[in-house]
Amino acid sequence: MKAATLSKSSFSAGLQCGKRLWIEKHKPELSPEPSPSQLAIFEQGHEVGSWSHKLFPDGILLGNELDFKFHLQASKDALAARKPLFEPAFAIPGAYARADILAPVESGRWDLLEVKSASDVWEDDARTQIKAVYLQDLAFQLHVYRQAGLDIRRTYLVFLNGAYVRHGDIEPQQLFRREDVTLQVEALLPSIPDQVAKLSEMLQGPTVPEVGIGPHCDAPYECGLKAHCWKHVPADSVFTLTRAGKRAWTWWNSGVMRVADLPSTEKYSPKQTIQITVERTRASHMKARAIERFLEGLHYPLHFLDFETIGPAVPMFDGCRPHAQVPFQFSLHIQKSPGGEVTHLDYLADASGDPRPGFLRALLASLGPEGSIVSYNSSFEISRMRELATQFPNYAAWIIQALVRFEEADLLKPFRSFAVYRPEQHGSASIKSVLPAFTELSYDDLAIQEGGTASSQFLRLLNGLIPAAEIDNLRQNLLSYCERDTFAMVKLVEKLQLLCCA
Repeated sequence: MKAATLSKSSFSAGLQCGKRLWIEKHKPELSPEPSPSQLAIFEQGHEVGSWSHKLFPDGILLGNELDFKFHLQASKDALAARKPLFEPAFAIPGAYARADILAPVESGRWDLLEVKSASDVWEDDARTQIKAVYLQDLAFQLHVYRQAGLDIRRTYLVFLNGAYVRHGDIEPQQLFRREDVTLQVEALLPSIPDQVAKLSEMLQGPTVPEVGIGPHCDAPYECGLKAHCWKHVPADSVFTLTRAGKRAWTWWNSGVMRVADLPSTEKYSPKQTIQITVERTRASHMKARAIERFLEGLHYPLHFLDFETIGPAVPMFDGCRPHAQVPFQFSLHIQKSPGGEVTHLDYLADASGDPRPGFLRALLASLGPEGSIVSYNSSFEISRMRELATQFPNYAAWIIQALVRFEEADLLKPFRSFAVYRPEQHGSASIKSVLPAFTELSYDDLAIQEGGTASSQFLRLLNGLIPAAEIDNLRQNLLSYCERDTFAMVKLVEKLQLLCCA
């Protein structure tokens, strides 16, 4: 078998899981197509990369349209210009890497800059340690470039400045932060040749390596092959036990696969005990008084409200930071009395510019002056409203009054507390799990079935990436998805009321 050449992405994949790397190289048909959310991440990465080029106005872009061999030669030739180089590629036997930016410095040397579209690149809250995956990535590149003959002076991680707030045109020098990681990367450098050799040898093997499932399936990123490798994991596995953490792997590796089979000799939290009991008996759990207290805290007319947002890496509108959540859509179901008629109102921005002013006008016109505002995990909607109050002071007084109406009306609470729980939830209190467990509704019939897809598709619409012939259909799919969220809340409150009356 021909020796494989590792890129920095395949090197990172191999460090996470050799089985993943082998399959991606030799059985790519097993890898799923990127989801809309993943495609949006790729697109934002390209956008951030383009903005980073503005840090060096005299730089040279070695475009992706070049074929591999031509690109390598063009990169080598461009070194003589002694200008910043964007996406130059260099190769050595068994490995190659394409730098985000190579910047010339004194004495014929170069600085290596790796650009990330994240604003949080830290391993810890104290921000004392860069994430290991980023340092490994840079160490691999540094190994390749030095072996290819480049004299690299320092290595930097360039990432989005989370404190930057856009006002007018984007200021590239303020948009990015730069962290010198030379010492950390140099410390990793001696391990790279052996890692490259081992991965190259593994790739030349005729069969896929035997690698069992483990924490590496989700670290540092969730593996795209997880559905393939986890086919034998039951729906009621120990991994679904709420807040099981590392204990789940201890149970799994000892042969305990299902929640119902967990040993009675161990200690469990109250929520875990409820889940285990329900899994064993297959009988629902309910604390009637807790449900009654929640329902007593609801004041009619009820306003069932849900937001959808985008979080562009590079802020698109004034007053926004990188990755700030920008509301573009809401759905609102209103019920004036218990068991009464339900009316529906909604809003979806037209993608012609900043969606927030139209969003606020429509929400102000739609929300009645009194009654509870019911959301599922209302902290999200509350946070967005507070941000809007700061960004649009003319609405601040109304928003502050509206925020009071969210109190005691978070529909997530009775499910998150396990005041009511059914085996079909498999440890989850998300509305996607709760809805089919308690009603005949689900999201399976919708073209858009989760918020990440809704967000990524509207962002693509804003950026002009949706063909004109598909726009009307996309808008209807967005409206249908958001409406399902709030109608789901209507049905869940009705179900709680029925359970308390039973």
